[in-house]
Amino acid sequence: MGRKRSGFSFIEILIVIAILVVLFGLLLGVIQKVRTAASGLEDKNKLKQIILAMHQVASQDDGKLPAANGVTMDGTEKSSPHWAVMPYLASGSFPYYRIVNHAPYWDDIGAFYSKLDESHKWQFASDYFSGGKISFPYSAPAFSNQATLPSSFTDGTSHTVGFAEHYNITINRFNHLGFAVSVDLNNENPSRSGPRTSSFCDPGFKDWMPTIIDGKVVSYPKQHPIQLAPRFDESDGSRLQAMQSSGLKTAMMDGSVRILSPSIRPELFWAFITPNGGEILGE
Repeated sequence: MGRKRSGFSFIEILIVIAILVVLFGLLLGVIQKVRTAASGLEDKNKLKQIILAMHQVASQDDGKLPAANGVTMDGTEKSSPHWAVMPYLASGSFPYYRIVNHAPYWDDIGAFYSKLDESHKWQFASDYFSGGKISFPYSAPAFSNQATLPSSFTDGTSHTVGFAEHYNITINRFNHLGFAVSVDLNNENPSRSGPRTSSFCDPGFKDWMPTIIDGKVVSYPKQHPIQLAPRFDESDGSRLQAMQSSGLKTAMMDGSVRILSPSIRPELFWAFITPNGGEILGE
């Protein structure tokens, strides 16, 4: 009688390898979900840091907030919201600006940038833009007209958005620490079309806003104000981009962090944006 062969057959080895590959794939998926969740929590913490730093800035100037465009109503030069909070969020020497290859370069400030925001990796972006990335622009209505905490926020600071998520780069916009620009990345040779602030719902730059006549809202844009993790070629700089399916992470002017549903009604969204529109919101 012949001796029985010991060990695994080739088919058995293939089966074991296939099982290991499947298990490894499942493990990678779990790890990625954990990392994404951790990054989401980190972003909420960053928004919290930014808005609390803004409270510190206001406390040093009788409650006055930095002007949205860096200039007060009387023409006095003031720091923009992002520049104003930098001393409370970043370490090192100022102004985080230098010339690299004959071009301006701003250092990245970790508190202003989300690890979930990979827009700078998209086509053209990494070569065309560098440094000073911002994933959390400020709400223009909250910082307009020389606002003061809390008196300017008659709707309630807990019901008014101060900062929110937005792709660092979209198909038509680039948020930057020194300035923001309107840009067209659809062309083979992308070009800047003009400077703008790193803000949202800004009437000076054709952002998402309702039509207002005589102080009253008469209509809302057909497009929703929030895009849910869109592809780069679908990203719209005039709107906000939620980076996770749970919704748009925002920092409220009272220092809290709130997530707005990606399907929120435009009327309710606008109520969260206006500091003194007269809307009454539930918790």
